[in-house]
Amino acid sequence: MIRKRQTEIGLAIIILVFIAANVISIVRNNIPDWDESVYIGMGKYMFSGGNAGAWEMLRPLPMAFFIGLSWKAGLNPIYAGKALGVLFSVLNIIFTYKIGKELFNRKAGLFAAFFLAITPVFFKWSGNGMTEMPSVFFTLLALWLLVKNKNMLWIGVCAGISFLFKFPNGLFMIVFAVLLLFYWKKNKISLKPLLMCLAGFGVVILPFIVFNLLMYGGEVNPFAAMFRPMLIAAKEQSNPFYPGGLLFYLTGLIKTNPLLVFSITGLFFFLRKKECGIGKALLAAYAIIGLLYFSIIQNKDLRFAILFLPYLTMLAGYGAAEVIRHKRIGCGLLLIVLIAAIPAAYYDITRSNKFDVPDPSIKEFFSYFNKNTTEGIILTTLPYPMAYSDARFKSIFYVSESPEQILNGVSAAVFAPSAVKCREDDLRCIEQKDALTEEIFKRGKLVASKEYGNDIVNIYLIS
Repeated sequence: MIRKRQTEIGLAIIILVFIAANVISIVRNNIPDWDESVYIGMGKYMFSGGNAGAWEMLRPLPMAFFIGLSWKAGLNPIYAGKALGVLFSVLNIIFTYKIGKELFNRKAGLFAAFFLAITPVFFKWSGNGMTEMPSVFFTLLALWLLVKNKNMLWIGVCAGISFLFKFPNGLFMIVFAVLLLFYWKKNKISLKPLLMCLAGFGVVILPFIVFNLLMYGGEVNPFAAMFRPMLIAAKEQSNPFYPGGLLFYLTGLIKTNPLLVFSITGLFFFLRKKECGIGKALLAAYAIIGLLYFSIIQNKDLRFAILFLPYLTMLAGYGAAEVIRHKRIGCGLLLIVLIAAIPAAYYDITRSNKFDVPDPSIKEFFSYFNKNTTEGIILTTLPYPMAYSDARFKSIFYVSESPEQILNGVSAAVFAPSAVKCREDDLRCIEQKDALTEEIFKRGKLVASKEYGNDIVNIYLIS
């Protein structure tokens, strides 16, 4: 009873400190990230009937829907998105503890929750209206329902919701289905659990497929229309602008949080046991396969590690708990790693822009169209103005049309040439980008300019 209270108090302290740090960071720096701004723009587009914001077809819909709903209700969409991010992050910490406790022990669960909370990449993106945190939560909820022997239909539903928030997390359903087939073949059990799970998954994603068919059916064939956002998003996995080696995630995570080295220890102890339930098998399999998948694809960003990070921390929590069972050596080793981990995590968090106080004129600059309305569509190469203004935007991050097509119906432009990406070997893209830049310079009247990050952002009124 005493140990139970101690672990629960420990978990409460972790969560309270985590929330407090997020509140401080949001108060100090509430400028939305790139993807946050895109989802805000999409949310406004949904709930304005296309008269505000902008649409981007490769993005998943749930986060945009909830942010747009908050905007429609009169709330600030920036703060609403960030509040959702914090909420799901806290839930991820809680369920990492609960699953770790259930599959291993209380100590392993508490270690796992602590390791997750202090991992810089997790904390950095915790207070953002992004899709990773809710997507991870629903995979954790699915695993929790599995551990508690709940109805397989609901496990499939959770896996489906996770997929709708972040398409690559469909990998969770694939891994789970393969494991179910393995256990079915090994133990000669009924296929009903697998079919129920797949049914739950299908029921959730079917409305999304129908929506895609209705939305894009006039542009491409019906099959391609049903899966168009996923197909376009899949191409992004070969994005050449964010490369990295095969050890990108493993080294990046351990460098910023050395405590994750215990995941290797946890995997060692896990593999030593010849028999394990499907819950433990799914945890270990998804940690390994998630890491391998994101390590193999070309497009790399440490943020993507969030999708498999809780599973990695649960292995690490188990590894640390097993190590300290060897009292002197284990506790000494854990202490040494802690001494290395805390400064490393602190350094990485503080050198990010999470707690920076931005130039207040940045918000004013991106809010230009609140005070200066224009008739027609506003072209933007950056999504940030969509977070601050309720105007109708046309976002362009890759040039695939002629300047005449792009500028058709455009009355103003928020233009940063460096934000428009072209591969070095894509001569057509480079030519069209140069032609667009020249046309904007020729037809546009410069009314505002601002340095933001590595970009010089100009606002033009287009004749």
